[in-house]
Amino acid sequence: MDEDRKVTLKGLEYGVQLMVFGLFKKIVLADHISVFVDDIFHAPTAYSWGTLILAIVSYSLQIYFDFSGYSDIAIGCAKCFGYDFLPNFNLPYISQNVTEFWRRWHISLSTWLKEYLYIPLGGNRKGKARQYFNLFVTMLLGGLWHGANWTFVFWGALNGLALCLDKLRKRNASTIFGKIVGIATTYCFITFTWIFFRADTFGTAWSVIKGIFTLQSGIVQNFMWSYVSILFIVIATAFAVLKSKKKEATVNGYYPIVSLNSFWGLVAFFIACGMLVALAFTGEAPFVYFQF
Repeated sequence: MDEDRKVTLKGLEYGVQLMVFGLFKKIVLADHISVFVDDIFHAPTAYSWGTLILAIVSYSLQIYFDFSGYSDIAIGCAKCFGYDFLPNFNLPYISQNVTEFWRRWHISLSTWLKEYLYIPLGGNRKGKARQYFNLFVTMLLGGLWHGANWTFVFWGALNGLALCLDKLRKRNASTIFGKIVGIATTYCFITFTWIFFRADTFGTAWSVIKGIFTLQSGIVQNFMWSYVSILFIVIATAFAVLKSKKKEATVNGYYPIVSLNSFWGLVAFFIACGMLVALAFTGEAPFVYFQF
């Protein structure tokens, strides 16, 4: 607070745009998806296996849009006041393994767990067996941090075991096919673990898993906002990857900052603001991470 922070027009331009992007992810995408996800997890035995799969995929998008959107709003707000916060997410769903995922997801918490739990426990300095133990305990405590619920502990344990297995296998694949397989398997595993993160009890989680693997029949519900969100994240990720290869400026992976001094920059900015007003979810949907 004692440092000389400068509020600049460029910082305001950057910060306001980042807040708009964050709000779009939160109140347009995440909040609409939450209605569908809540209905399915409230009564998983009533829905078909295909609808259950769509629900867990939707939740993987909901928690990402909700929490990364919240982070964008906070980072953008801070930028307006002259504070530079590091990005909290870096395209996590294109990770090729779980280790890479946790370097890209909730970076502030992952860094804290590494510096204040994993390294003090000994890190990788005391042999392989101790390293695996330290990884597992760190993720177990990371799960417990989210709440005194066994589903969170089990979620942390699954990720801890996956991190240990990552240490036993080769690093990222070098071929395009290998990278696609790595991204797909990592996404499927992470999405599977989200079942336990979202479910209130093991009974609910088991009902979802059982319904999928037994090809359960029931209500078929194709939720439009789920498909819109899938399309959005695929296009936005492809855009961000292409931009990064060209070494063009992006903010937090997805977003190019436009100049609000230009006509078309203002057009793009106000179109984004108009979409927020027109498409915003008007029901009550608090931030997911406010419960932690």
